Amino acid sequence: MNLLLNFFRKKVTKVYTIIFALIIFIIIMSNVLLDFLIDEKNKIFSDNSFVFVYTDNDIIDNLKFEKGILKIDDCVFADIESELIKNGNEVILDSSGNIISKTEENQSNDISLIDMKISGYEKSIVVEDSNNSYQLGDNEVVFGIIPEIYELKEENIDKIKDKELILNANNIKYKFILKTVVPSKFPIIIVSHNSFLNILYKSYNHLYRLTVNSYDNAYNITKNLAKRNNVIKSSIETSYNEKDSDKADKIDSFLITFNIIEKIILIFSLILLYIIISNEQKDYNKDFLILKRLGFSKRKLKLTFILILIIQFLLSMFFSFSVFYTIYIIINKALSINLNLLTYRYIIEILLMLLLLIIYFGLFKNREYYSH
Repeated sequence: MNLLLNFFRKKVTKVYTIIFALIIFIIIMSNVLLDFLIDEKNKIFSDNSFVFVYTDNDIIDNLKFEKGILKIDDCVFADIESELIKNGNEVILDSSGNIISKTEENQSNDISLIDMKISGYEKSIVVEDSNNSYQLGDNEVVFGIIPEIYELKEENIDKIKDKELILNANNIKYKFILKTVVPSKFPIIIVSHNSFLNILYKSYNHLYRLTVNSYDNAYNITKNLAKRNNVIKSSIETSYNEKDSDKADKIDSFLITFNIIEKIILIFSLILLYIIISNEQKDYNKDFLILKRLGFSKRKLKLTFILILIIQFLLSMFFSFSVFYTIYIIINKALSINLNLLTYRYIIEILLMLLLLIIYFGLFKNREYYSH
């Protein structure tokens, strides 16, 4: 114990400990900022995307085991039958949901059947008004169309409001009155809870709308479902507005740069730690030689040096986390930004660096000092 205390009383040991703490703090902050950007990107995806799953039978119990699913909603496919809503034509959108072309037939700005379908699906999707947001009667529906189309056709919406239409689901026809048309991230038909259950119970296939917390998890879900024989189709559907699209693009660009910077920081930190510990070992060499002459064994000297490194890193981590936690509280109160306090990635990085250096210096590099 006295041997350790003597080392930590040295000014140079305190300086090295502070430098260790600074290196660990930089690693922590770079990883926390990286996690924050990834969380922001995932939030944008989750708010603007769904995974649709169309199956022969009920797989909701299986879906509950898929990673990253925040919410599962039942949906139903249906065809719209109404003289007031024409077949229309295809409107082509770019990746951000902006209209880049349309045929002459759509110049009338009437709501068309294509406006009510998600690209790649032949039928419209019916969901329930789960929060009773539209206060629908059991004979009423609301159409949701993407905002860009809504702006183009808003002036003609009154033509079809309060008019009768038919939803054909599973070859069963249901009469409704169109209450209104609203802007929506995806083309959707909204009905009351009772009406939805009535349609759902008579459906022989199952359609699920999944809200997922990240693109990676959404991709893995569709990949896993593709292996199942009873899954007819699964797809990731995304609809970003211009603001979210720009934000997501900027985050993607910054993540590419930041990932490179983080790797450079790790490499630089490892090199710097190597240099510092090498210098530290040289500084302690005289003490080790004296202790060896006093009868201390090589094994005890090695263990002492390893213990010094471990204690230095533990103290450094304590100081680093204390400073980080203080900054975390300040940022949270001032900017209302939630940063992750702990993530496995940077803790593993720090511990791996420590382990590699301890193995190298404790077992191999310092042989020359203990062999005299």
